[in-house]
Amino acid sequence: MAACEDAPTVRLTIPSRRRGVVAWRVSVAVCVSLVVLTAAGVGGLWWSRVQPAPIVASAPTSTPVAPVAAAAAPTTTSTTRTRTSTSAPASSSPAAYAGEWQSHGFSVTFDASGRGKADFRTYVWCSQPEPGVPCEDPDNLTDAGHAVVQLQPGSSGALRMRIVSSNDQPDWPTGKTFTLTPLKRGVLQVEGSDGPWGLCKPPASDAICGA
Repeated sequence: MAACEDAPTVRLTIPSRRRGVVAWRVSVAVCVSLVVLTAAGVGGLWWSRVQPAPIVASAPTSTPVAPVAAAAAPTTTSTTRTRTSTSAPASSSPAAYAGEWQSHGFSVTFDASGRGKADFRTYVWCSQPEPGVPCEDPDNLTDAGHAVVQLQPGSSGALRMRIVSSNDQPDWPTGKTFTLTPLKRGVLQVEGSDGPWGLCKPPASDAICGA
């Protein structure tokens, strides 16, 4: 053991020249690495700039639909003239015409059954009589003609007035019929073989009933 302790200590030392070479190599390696990394970064940045931007399809935007207002119901304007206080009677029943009706030189009063008594002028003077026609006295003017009439529904639903009896057979013969057409409330148009005329129920009035 004493012999080993007394042996001289050997130290390995690296010459300073060699350390410089090693340091230089390390520096070069570091520089090369930095250059490579820098070049890679610059190249990547240049590549990202020259490449066209990816086209991203935009989602279609939905156009808001304005709420459609409900169409207003068309206003139907009736061109038919309506009658209120003067509208024609809705019923064709004889009872609807009960009462007195008048015309120029003629009047008739119906009961609820449609039977009526008519009085009328003949315009025949007793000084100039005509066969079968009751005459009138100019000094005592009264309705010389008289007749019994009956209202009855016609075959087509129209109302008819038939003469049951009369004292003026030439002009108002028994069995003669007239068609009655309501024009408005209280006004009837009478149609017979001698042309149309009218009957008005007071207070209604119309030119067709005469003065």
